Amino acid sequence: MAIFHLSAKQISRSSGRSATAAAAYRAGVEIVDERTGEVHDYSRKRGVLHSEIILPGGSTADRSSFWNKVEKHHKRGDAVIVREIEISLPTELTSEQRQALAVGFARELADRYGVAADVALHAPRTVTDKDLEKDPDQYHETDPATGRRHNGNWHAHIMLSACHVAPTGQLGKKAVELDPIHCQRAKIENMADRERVRWAQLANGALERASHSQRVDHRTLAAQGIDREPTKHLGPAATGFERRTGELSNKRLRHELAATAAERLAIAHALGEIEREQQTVSSSIFDLSCDLDTAQKEVHAERGNATALLQSGATRFVDRLAAQREQAARNAAELQRQATAQRTTQEAAKAKTAAQEAAKSLLQRCSQHAVECSLNKFKMNSEMMYGDFEIEAILHRATRPDDKRDLENWFNKQSLSDNPIDVVLGLAGRAANINRNSEFHTDLIKILNDAGIQGATPERIAAEAAQSAEEAALKNRERNNDISNDNDMGM
Repeated sequence: MAIFHLSAKQISRSSGRSATAAAAYRAGVEIVDERTGEVHDYSRKRGVLHSEIILPGGSTADRSSFWNKVEKHHKRGDAVIVREIEISLPTELTSEQRQALAVGFARELADRYGVAADVALHAPRTVTDKDLEKDPDQYHETDPATGRRHNGNWHAHIMLSACHVAPTGQLGKKAVELDPIHCQRAKIENMADRERVRWAQLANGALERASHSQRVDHRTLAAQGIDREPTKHLGPAATGFERRTGELSNKRLRHELAATAAERLAIAHALGEIEREQQTVSSSIFDLSCDLDTAQKEVHAERGNATALLQSGATRFVDRLAAQREQAARNAAELQRQATAQRTTQEAAKAKTAAQEAAKSLLQRCSQHAVECSLNKFKMNSEMMYGDFEIEAILHRATRPDDKRDLENWFNKQSLSDNPIDVVLGLAGRAANINRNSEFHTDLIKILNDAGIQGATPERIAAEAAQSAEEAALKNRERNNDISNDNDMGM
């Protein structure tokens, strides 16, 4: 059904906004702000049905060039650049009728105040099955042509330049007729109040020409003789929050708190009336003692009911607010836990990768150093298997290009350890066991420190070397025993 809505707001630099960004967003286009260099790209914005910019006299202009010129025209850092009017379009009209109505109103505003009017028509928001599951009673319509369900909020935004504009596009002085502060000082009607009357006339005229019986009224409910409380408009942010979370928004809670306060005032007013009535009865010349006793009991009863009502409402409000705060605290704690776990996992992965890279580098450098320290005394037997002296063989053979693959295979086998740093230190100990030259030990410690390996001390290297020597001796004894057993069996 057709509803009346007209609101006026301003776009100023003091609030961090710009005319170029607002125009690009309303029209769904891309505009580059020549004053700041920012690119405002809203070309992928959906729901923009029509947009055009109108100058006095009916001429048009390029949107990007015009609003960039307006931005440069206003020098002050807190200047008001745009006066914007938002109107609700009757849902009973067709798309062409709504467009003609909004563009006609914008053309009137441009001619009446001598300013530019940038008008953009927007389609209503789509209502999905998920929205209806959360709020089955919310208002929605179905487009017969497309079958799309929407909330019926056909509307338009009209951006008016805060300065006068000539039909040729030349900018002039400030349009004081649009400034509410100037109107208040000059004791003239505010621009928004003037245009509310005119917009109601235009909308009703369009409905009448389209043979619709619905009409809109710009007056308040009291002026129309309608006895009911006006509804509170929550806005898209609050309704979107309630739709996503299923919880009451802060704006709704403030409305309920204000309603509770209004009920409290009404109850207090009623109690005052009762008390005044009691005083009138007490001062009467008639003997109304019995009636007075009855009135006092009624007063006490009404007062008790009022107190219980206030306490019940306050308790519900406090409980609801406490529940929401607890839920918010739990959500924050869970997000913090997830962030900490993710950060710990990433740091562990980085440490393991760094250690593995350091181990590869150490193997390469140890193999080169082994040649310099004459480790070629360890000769390779063609039938020798990887075992006690595999590191000696690898360090010796790694100096030959054909044997680089052996070095990579050994490292891949050893790097299966959960702690790659232990693999690096164990490798250093094995290299130290091979070459007991003090100069080699000193160079090995420097290599490890350069690679950033923690715990690379002479004591640790000596311990790893001793362990490597014990393992080598044990495996040699086992191998000698195997050979002896084979000989005893006549093999």
